[in-house]
Amino acid sequence: MRRRNLDTSSIADIAGNWKTPTRRTPEGGAASGSTTSTDTSPEKENEPQLFTAMTPVNVIVSLEMLTKTFVDVFLCPRCCQQKNNPKPSLQVECLQFGLATKTHISCKKCSFVHALTPLKQEKIRPGPKESSPTKRESNRFHDYSINYLGALLQQKLGMGLRGLEMIMAFLGIAPSYGSGDKWTRIFNTIGAVEEAVCNEVILANLQEEIRLTKQHAEIDLSNWVETNPDATAADKEAKHNSLLMMEGDKIGITIGADGAWQKRAIGRSSYNSTTGHNFGVGGYSNKIVSLQCYSKHCQICEEATKKQLEEPRQHRCPKNFDAARSAKSMEAQGAAQHCIEVATGPSGAYIAGVVTDDDSTTRSNLKHSLKETFNQRHGEGNWNSRTKRQLGWPVGPDNKLVKDTGKLPLNVPTPKFLHSDKGHRIRGVGYAAFDCKSEAKVKNDKGLMKVECLNIKRNMGYYVKTNQHLSDDDFNRRGMCVLQHLFNDHSLCDIKWCTHLKAQAEDDPVKKAKLDNQNKYWKVETAEEKKLHKKAEG
Repeated sequence: MRRRNLDTSSIADIAGNWKTPTRRTPEGGAASGSTTSTDTSPEKENEPQLFTAMTPVNVIVSLEMLTKTFVDVFLCPRCCQQKNNPKPSLQVECLQFGLATKTHISCKKCSFVHALTPLKQEKIRPGPKESSPTKRESNRFHDYSINYLGALLQQKLGMGLRGLEMIMAFLGIAPSYGSGDKWTRIFNTIGAVEEAVCNEVILANLQEEIRLTKQHAEIDLSNWVETNPDATAADKEAKHNSLLMMEGDKIGITIGADGAWQKRAIGRSSYNSTTGHNFGVGGYSNKIVSLQCYSKHCQICEEATKKQLEEPRQHRCPKNFDAARSAKSMEAQGAAQHCIEVATGPSGAYIAGVVTDDDSTTRSNLKHSLKETFNQRHGEGNWNSRTKRQLGWPVGPDNKLVKDTGKLPLNVPTPKFLHSDKGHRIRGVGYAAFDCKSEAKVKNDKGLMKVECLNIKRNMGYYVKTNQHLSDDDFNRRGMCVLQHLFNDHSLCDIKWCTHLKAQAEDDPVKKAKLDNQNKYWKVETAEEKKLHKKAEG
C-alpha cells in the first residue's frame, strides 16, 4: 500500500509496516524516545531540554476523512505489483465494539485485506472459543482495553453509561456503546481487581504502622531507661509491653476513624444517604489501615423482589447495611468493624486507641456485648432479666440497668483509649455555645451574643493548639479558662493570649486601658442579685 507518488519498488515493504512518523521538536530535531542517534556530549547534556508531550496512545481522527484518504489516495500493493499504472481500488469497513473501532481495508479487485486493530486486553479467563455469534461478539467487546478505560472513566467521574454516551456524542466518537450487560461484566472484572489491590495496599499500610509503632516504642523505652538506670530486665520488659500496649501476642496501634456519605446536606439533623464509607488512618503512618464501605440498596436484588423471583441472578451484591437504619449509624458500625477486622486479620495487631469525633454512639459500640459476656460467664439460659442485677449487670447513675450497646465480639480486645480529634472538639464547644444562645432566645432571656460564641470557639482552638504538652488532668482543669475569661476570671489564663494579664503587666496606663476593657466581660450574678435588679427596674 502506498501513495500515488511513491516508488513501486518499495510498495511491498511499506504494506507490512504501519508506523507513526517521528515527532519533531520546534528546531526540527527528533523528539526524545525516537530511534535516531543524538549527541551525548557534556555540552549537550547541560543544555536545557525542551518539554515534549508524551506520545499519545489514542488520537481522534475523522472517520470520513480516514475512509476518503484510503479510498482516493492509497493503492493496493498487490495490484501495484501486477500492473504498471493501477487505480485506487481500496474500500474501508469499520466494526464497532463499544468504544473500540476495528477497521478492515480490502481491495475490490483482488484478495488483499488488512486490519487496523485497537490495543487488546490480556485474557483474564482463557478458555475455548464460543461458537455462538452473540457470544463471539460479546467476547470481542471485552477484548479491547479502551472499553476498560471507559469503565474506569465512569468511576472517576461518578457517572453511568448515559454520561459516557453524552461525552462521546459531543466528541463525535463511537455511535454504539454496547448493552448494559456487557458493561456490567467489565465493571465486575474491574471491581474484583480493585478490591484485591485495595486489600493488598491496606495490609501493607498496616504492617508499616506496626513497624513505626515498634520504632517509637524503642525510642520511648531508651529514654525511660536513661531516667531509670536501676531498672531490672523484668521492669524493662514490662515497660516495653506497656508502650506497645500488648494484649496477648498482639501489638496495639492507634487509629483515627471518621465516616462520610455520598450525599449533600448531611448534617446534624438529616442522615438519609444510601451509601457511606469509614476510613481508619494509622496514627504514625497517616495511611489507611482499614476501610469500610456501606450501601443500603442493590438494584439486581430489588428487581428480583419486584418480579417475585425466589433468588436473584448471581452477582456481586453491594448491599451490606439495613435500609431502615439511619445513615448516621454507619459511622459507629464502621469504627467497630475496624477493630474486628484488624484484630482477626493476619497482621498480628489490634486497635488499642481510637480517635474519633464526640459521637456517643461510636464510643458505646466499642465495647464487648454484655449479653455475650453473661452467656460466657454464667452460661446461656442460666440468667434472665430478673437476675441480671444480682449477677452484676452494670448500673447507671440513675440506678437503672444500662443498655447493652457493645458490638465487639469477645475475641476482639476493646480499645484502651477513646480520644476526640482537635477539630471535632473545638467544633463541639462552638455548638454548645450557640445552643446556649438559642435556649436563651427561646426563654426570652439575655444570653450569649454571636460574637461571644465565636470568641469562645476561637479561644478553645488557641487553647488546644498551645497546650497539647499538658497531661490529661492539667489539660482538663485549665481548659475552663476559655469560659472563665469571658466572666473576668483570669486565674487560669495565659499571658501569651490573655489581654487582661498583658494589661496588668503593662506600666503605661494608656496602653493598659487600651489593652483591657472591663466592659467587655460578663458579670456573674446570683439569684438574689437578679431579684434585686428586677425590683430596681420595676
